[in-house]
Amino acid sequence: MSILEIVYPAVYFAMAFGAAILLVLAFGVSLHVEGSWGARFVPAIAPLIVLGIALSSLLSGRNLAMAAQHIDLLAEQPGGGASILRLITLSILCIAGAKLVGAFTRRRALSEAPGSALFVSLLIYIVASNLLPSAFGTVPTFVHSLFYSLVIFAAVWAARREPLETMIKAAKAALYVLLVGSLVAALLVPAIALQPDYQGLIPGLHVRLWGLGSNANSIGPLAMLTLLLEYLLPTRNRRLRALLITAAVLVFILAQSKTVWFALLIVLAILAWYRWPLRAGRQAALLLALVMITVLSAGLLAVMFVDLPSLWDRISDSKVGDSVATVSGRTGIWEVALREWQHSPLFGYGPTIWGEKFRWQIGMPYAFSAHNQFMQTLSVAGTLGFLALLAYLRYLIPAALRMAAQTRGVSVALLAMILLRCFSEAPLAMTGLIDGDALTHLLLFAIVLRAPARELRRSEAQVVPAGLRA
Repeated sequence: MSILEIVYPAVYFAMAFGAAILLVLAFGVSLHVEGSWGARFVPAIAPLIVLGIALSSLLSGRNLAMAAQHIDLLAEQPGGGASILRLITLSILCIAGAKLVGAFTRRRALSEAPGSALFVSLLIYIVASNLLPSAFGTVPTFVHSLFYSLVIFAAVWAARREPLETMIKAAKAALYVLLVGSLVAALLVPAIALQPDYQGLIPGLHVRLWGLGSNANSIGPLAMLTLLLEYLLPTRNRRLRALLITAAVLVFILAQSKTVWFALLIVLAILAWYRWPLRAGRQAALLLALVMITVLSAGLLAVMFVDLPSLWDRISDSKVGDSVATVSGRTGIWEVALREWQHSPLFGYGPTIWGEKFRWQIGMPYAFSAHNQFMQTLSVAGTLGFLALLAYLRYLIPAALRMAAQTRGVSVALLAMILLRCFSEAPLAMTGLIDGDALTHLLLFAIVLRAPARELRRSEAQVVPAGLRA
């Protein structure tokens, strides 16, 4: 046996042992701090996620000049921030773990606060969609990151008695920094923030903003999320508020995310409904009739005054039209998802189905997911995961509706954003932390865990901030 064969394992073992000691020390410090600063622990998670999103983009080394031609390769372009992102992830897990240990140490009963049924349904969904296919799928694989969402959402559940206002403020401030930073990056380092030669729907605008998000379809929803949080908990300084809202609107427009633009119409309708409530049945029916008349009138005007065949021909000849005609290439991906589900109907393929190796095997290097939450769940986790997803939505939707009046419709608007994205993306995949969809889901979960003020005992009134009460 050579000296190198002895030294290399020894060095590796020493590094692993040192990392384990650092991890234990970090968790011990988190436990110690949680005793006195516990109410600020969970609110710190959202800013850390936003920081991770920004750093992963800044350190990725991406160049958007050739994004249109090489979007599949660009998405996996290696960067230099892997160690920093691991540190951020470790910090989030330490915070969440300390919160969980602290909550159970204080012996708080599971039934003392709302949200237990919702949390149990989420646990079942995570187990069925992440853990079971890892063990019993077509290609069983252990992926440690699949456990992260379980820890984080459990920590949010454990903190359901703590003031929600702190978490909303922290998330909103971090998102504003991300959005303003995205606009600054577009001016100073356009190569990583601005995609040129983009043929969108806005005449004369041939660029698309990626900003500090992972892509344009990520930064667009984050801009809408920021505006919803601003509506829920407005910034006190009016001038600052106007500037921040302007920045968010600019990002929303420049990202040119068509799904989010469509979601805006639904979100505005929801917010209007709860801002000017019509309690009488006749008035509610009248409002619904007016909305339907408006939509039908717009459709009739389009038919009467727009040359639809010519318009369709023009669209079909463009890059945008090609995406429309093929549903952005998703139909082929959905066929693959259904095929893999049929191969393993109960547990699906497993967590690596849309990994790099699988994508090259099927000749679709751009298929980073099934581009549909339900197809994604069927392909990854089979029928069990799909049923668990429906069960989770069975509790999540009523919980959002219960908090609608108290949040002036924001809980329902966030839910609508997520459900709408379920038809084109996989926002409920629960497979990672440093992600805009994960942040939106986490904030919605934190909001709906709180019961409406009328259902809380007087001793529990501090759970919901005064600014969020009906």
